[in-house]
Amino acid sequence: MTRQLKFIIILMLCSCLTETFGQTTANDIFEQAKGTLLTPLSSYKEVEDIQVREEASRPCGRYDRTDSSLTFVTDSTYEVRAAYKGVIRGIFEIEDSYTLLTKFGDYFLIYSGLNKPELKVGDTVQGGQIIGSLYDYRDTPNCCSLQFSVQKLEKTLNACKWLTNNEQHITAGLLP
Repeated sequence: MTRQLKFIIILMLCSCLTETFGQTTANDIFEQAKGTLLTPLSSYKEVEDIQVREEASRPCGRYDRTDSSLTFVTDSTYEVRAAYKGVIRGIFEIEDSYTLLTKFGDYFLIYSGLNKPELKVGDTVQGGQIIGSLYDYRDTPNCCSLQFSVQKLEKTLNACKWLTNNEQHITAGLLP
């Protein structure tokens, strides 16, 4: 058998064993969506990124996060939409509000500050699908917020770089 034929046979065996040879993986698909994820709220007053949270006064008194997530501040309990398709992998109650995690490949989208969602772990969501509404912090009138994060495994990524109209528009409060 020639070297080339042996190489081709080995290559074919490897492709059968891995099932991803020559195919686009879920991670590749998600990475190609960078800069196109939907904004999870259709209306908000302002968006705080890490720099704003470090420098500004905290109008609702709840921002102590130090990662690259975004906090969308609103005056009402607006509906929250999935920024991208995925499978719900976790729903957690934290101090009366809920955090919902969706997964696509090795990536997680995390939505915190929700009322109890009607969805359940294992449900598949599509980008733009309503996943819940914002929790109403009754002790702080007219101040609801959604904390949105993008993670790859354990690493938190810069969320504003993943959303449509990304960085400059988000920090300027210009998203639709």
